[in-house]
Amino acid sequence: MNKSSRSFAKPLRDLLSKVVGETFTRRGFASAELVTRWTEIVGVEIAAHSEPIKIQWTRPADGEARQPGTLILRVEGPAAIEIQHLANVICERVNRFLG
Repeated sequence: MNKSSRSFAKPLRDLLSKVVGETFTRRGFASAELVTRWTEIVGVEIAAHSEPIKIQWTRPADGEARQPGTLILRVEGPAAIEIQHLANVICERVNRFLG
């Protein structure tokens, strides 16, 4: 029997997952879910004006515990003040999502 030499289309997710995963890792994200599910995590109102860019991690000195990371957001200019006032809400929702 001859195997078909015809190749079938692969899902884009499978083809790009490695490349995209490496990009998210360089940006400090453990997984892509914080970016891809941003609207679910913080809500429609906040997500409409902001998006996560990266998480900055500080390197602990020898023997010190690891410090929490800092989530960097891109925010539309006029909404910046409101997003800043909602920082505690955003932190709570992100921490709840990440566990």
